[in-house]
Amino acid sequence: KIFFSNFKRRLKRNVVSISSLIIGLVSSMLIIGFSNGNHSSILKSSYEQLDYGVASLYKETTQSIEGSKMSLVQMSRPSIEEVYDLNDTLSPFYVEPSTDALVPIYPIIKSGEDKLEKLSYNPVYSFLDGSIDSSLIVKGNIPVTDSLFEVVINEQAYKYLKDAFHSEPLDLSLNVYSDFEFHYYTDDELHPVITDYFVYEKTIHIVGVSKDFNFLATPKIYYSYSSLKELLQTYLLNNLSDYLTDDISWFDCLSNSQGNEAISSYSYRLFLKDIANKESLKDIINNIDKPYKIDSTPITISDTLFDLMDAATMGMELFLAIAVLGTALILGIISFSSYSEDRKISAILTCLGADKKQIFSIYLKENISLGIIAITISMLITPLLGYFINKIIVSITSFNNMIVIPWLSFLGIPLLFPLMLISLTFLICYFSTYIPLFFSKKISPKEELAEE
Repeated sequence: KIFFSNFKRRLKRNVVSISSLIIGLVSSMLIIGFSNGNHSSILKSSYEQLDYGVASLYKETTQSIEGSKMSLVQMSRPSIEEVYDLNDTLSPFYVEPSTDALVPIYPIIKSGEDKLEKLSYNPVYSFLDGSIDSSLIVKGNIPVTDSLFEVVINEQAYKYLKDAFHSEPLDLSLNVYSDFEFHYYTDDELHPVITDYFVYEKTIHIVGVSKDFNFLATPKIYYSYSSLKELLQTYLLNNLSDYLTDDISWFDCLSNSQGNEAISSYSYRLFLKDIANKESLKDIINNIDKPYKIDSTPITISDTLFDLMDAATMGMELFLAIAVLGTALILGIISFSSYSEDRKISAILTCLGADKKQIFSIYLKENISLGIIAITISMLITPLLGYFINKIIVSITSFNNMIVIPWLSFLGIPLLFPLMLISLTFLICYFSTYIPLFFSKKISPKEELAEE
């Protein structure tokens, strides 16, 4: 009867207590849901890149500078023999010479006389085999043949071109241009240097738009590497071929160049043969032996986001700890305030034979009841809040299900999460009641009832 009387009498105070508990519990559930869901969401989204299976292989050697803490780092393309030794590691890939020196990632791209600065020109091995995920095409179509004419752009390039020309970018034609000057040094006094010029000038036609990982994404054009390879195999270095009296193609020149020559781009291009094996790419990158390294721009971007999310999660977990302590402190202050307010009632109960435990149980039941109400409300509103927050995150970042609250299973244990929440709520209610009352001044019936 005293408990129910107190509960009604302190209704406004109890609303404050319930509100503070709800804030603490909802925050806890959302933060744990974010910690539980963000990695899988980012990993799934990171696969949404048409060039996810494209990487670069190179050798990195470090040389110390005597008398200095600095060192020199040299990047070079491994030799054919070194690539052969890495056969087991590289078996999931097509290993091809990098063409970045001849056709750079940022060539000159124009529409008429308008130069488009932001667009990059990126190879995928083929549009026809299993090396890309064709389900990522969200507008238009995948090229029906491998040619340098038909290309696919990502969503960022689609928006960029649409804003630039105020028209539909699909079926738009652009011009791509790059050139490269190659010098072949001889021991011939009459012809000490043989020079050839590579000119890449193509009209490209946009036939499709691919979904892309939004984080740090740049406007990209995807073209077929296998088509470029065919072109380079038929495109001769005329001056060098005349000098050597043999047909030397630009692809031969690329393949046979030394690893420290500029034309080699100091690397090989790796293309995952089967995009279904995309989950293994990160393990291969992490486990390759030194001095060899594999770089993948899509994985670097996703790893950067993982690091940011880990830092954000740590900050949220710190906030969570502060929120739990703050909630306990608020409940403790309210419990102590209620206890102090009722000292005369407690003195009368003491005179009637009640001990300290029985008096404590009145305030504990009050706080436990607040906890039950708070956790019930929290469990009802948190899924709705999580749903709307996920909707907002998707609209801003395109990451799906960043918050996944593990109601059914947590750390592999069924129903662990709701049981932990209930236990945490009861512990907060117990200690926020017990500690202030334990350290409060012992009730003296004589002093409390002297005025009466």
